[in-house]
Amino acid sequence: MRLMRLKHPFLLLGAAAVVVAGLALPAQAASTGGVKGVVALDGVPVKGLKVYLQQSQDDGDYYEPIKVDTTNSKGAYSFSGFPVGEAYGYTVLVTDSTHRVVKARRSFADRAGRAVTRNVTVKKAARLSGRITRQDGGTLSKVRVLLDGPDDEIGTPDTTVLSYDDEIVPAGDGTFVARGLPAGSYDIRFTDGTQTYVDQCYDDVVAGTDELALALCDAEHTPDATVTTLAGGDARRLEAQTFTHRANQINGTVTDTSGRPLKDISVSPVRVGDPDTSVFWAASTRSTGAFRTAQFPDGQYDLVAEDRSGRWATQWFDGAPSRDGATTFDIVGEVVTGIVVELKSRAEIDAPITPGTGRAKVAVDVTRAATGSKPTGSVTVRWGTVKKTFSLVAGRGSATLSGLPPGRRQITVTYAGTPATAAASATFLTTVK
Repeated sequence: MRLMRLKHPFLLLGAAAVVVAGLALPAQAASTGGVKGVVALDGVPVKGLKVYLQQSQDDGDYYEPIKVDTTNSKGAYSFSGFPVGEAYGYTVLVTDSTHRVVKARRSFADRAGRAVTRNVTVKKAARLSGRITRQDGGTLSKVRVLLDGPDDEIGTPDTTVLSYDDEIVPAGDGTFVARGLPAGSYDIRFTDGTQTYVDQCYDDVVAGTDELALALCDAEHTPDATVTTLAGGDARRLEAQTFTHRANQINGTVTDTSGRPLKDISVSPVRVGDPDTSVFWAASTRSTGAFRTAQFPDGQYDLVAEDRSGRWATQWFDGAPSRDGATTFDIVGEVVTGIVVELKSRAEIDAPITPGTGRAKVAVDVTRAATGSKPTGSVTVRWGTVKKTFSLVAGRGSATLSGLPPGRRQITVTYAGTPATAAASATFLTTVK
């Protein structure tokens, strides 16, 4: 897997600095340095290219432009008078506003009082164009064209920055153009930010996913995708593409048992066979209680609602406290709507124990985590086969277990729950005389 890329490397250039071209380095300026060179394509000097002098920052984490020049008729550029010994390193970055050549850079070590020569050889840039639309005619404002191509880097040793933009924003009619591309092979992926359609690869192939549910168009995860290979200077137009593969989604609302909407509840479809709750396609409920999961692949799924704050009890659809009783969705290219999940408050149990000779008195206090109120319901206290069951009054009640052998004993307190408060269980330790 490739390193994470910065999507818009040219933004690192910032505002252009003062143009300094062809100045000689003063002999007395021992604390300053200079760099000069010629930029050539196929051995021929290139006029009119922007050359940025970049200084590394934060121990080489990124480059910051400090000067800019334009190559003359002989392809030459020159910088002088910049401080030496104050940076992790320097580079010259060559760019072309007309996209004839691929961005290129060369690093150099500064030398006090001397001008370093750094010639730069650039390569012909390729161009890729096409059009992407949606089958339903919907908006394209959140559609993106993603290129996974050559690792042609112009960043620092610590930060990967590509020489080309690998995320393209189509025009309103879906047409797009990627310019300044280096020669090489490209996997092309189309993604719909509205999540109405699943990601698809060129040419009309649903994108595969890796173990982290990330969509990919490489040969390992999507072997049927078409790889586009470009030579330097190519201008390739792709076949028009249309989003046709609808995304699987589950939409609905989460409320408490009285119908009041609950905000910030995580709702996740979990693939059958996966042992753990998945966050890959999770949705968080809005103030209205509404949720819409992220798009997920075809398959069988259980649905779980979880409150990260701990006030509401976890629940599997439809009404099951554990996954064993969950209703399974078998989903292939569809959007399931109208799902309603009602959550019960989580119960918090406190049970101070007063031990005696062969006995233990258990005073139970149950509180609703969501409201702080005291629920009704029955409680069972148990040690081994010795148990007592009683009803709570305003969340409280007690019982005495007799016939207990002396020693350290673990008492289990089980609250049966109510229609609005989830069942709960807790264990407490005491020493019986």
